[in-house]
Amino acid sequence: MTMVIKKTPIEHMHWKKVLARYPRLIACMIEESSGYFTPHAAVNAIIAYKKPGGYWNCEWYMDIDAKRHDNKICWNDPDYDDRIRAINREIIKDAIKRRKYNYSARAKQVVELNMGKDESVLAGWF
Repeated sequence: MTMVIKKTPIEHMHWKKVLARYPRLIACMIEESSGYFTPHAAVNAIIAYKKPGGYWNCEWYMDIDAKRHDNKICWNDPDYDDRIRAINREIIKDAIKRRKYNYSARAKQVVELNMGKDESVLAGWF
């Protein structure tokens, strides 16, 4: 008889467990965003990526969207949410490709420091 082990869907996991599961990906996301992402925010972006119809908005995504649309932030635009979802997918896919080599020791240290914390801490990045 074979034993079936069910994986907990990522959207039902505590953020610290997601952090422990994807530390290099999160370090890469922190590095790529130049500190816009805290570890907790990066986890939320990963969850939004994995969840169908998931939505996560952050300042960095808004900045990317504004640069693509003549530096105008248009929250009232009906396509805004879809554009932000697309940016999230792009960022996560890029980070997945680069996660093995594209992060600094400082970003890795920030992720490791947050593994035992109850809150996401990103002090002294800049």
